[in-house]
Amino acid sequence: MKKFIIALLIFFVLTAFIVTHSFVMYRFGEDSKKICEKIEKNARKENWEEAKSGLKKLDKLWEKRRFWASLTIRTNVIEEIDTSLAQSKAYAEIKQKPDFLGEFIMLKLLLEHIPHQEGLHIEEIL
Repeated sequence: MKKFIIALLIFFVLTAFIVTHSFVMYRFGEDSKKICEKIEKNARKENWEEAKSGLKKLDKLWEKRRFWASLTIRTNVIEEIDTSLAQSKAYAEIKQKPDFLGEFIMLKLLLEHIPHQEGLHIEEIL
């Protein structure tokens, strides 16, 4: 009986962790998507100060959620996001619209992939 209770406790702890992780990654995806849309809109208008401000917000959000992402995402994906974010900030600083948009679209796709990869989706279960 004791083994059964311990196994049940472990099951509930793991289930709680999985649900919490999925929720955190989903919220991260939603928040980063909103910030990315504003950044892209400002960059297309060549409003670089607002774009840089948005990049700072995105960087803070990423640093806040990086630990959760690193629990299950491969290290090379984390490094790609870090590199892409740094390059986007550099292009925004020198106001290179084509280079910035190319790099930022890559960053946006990497960030959008995280909640899809980490979340629980019915189409992946079936």
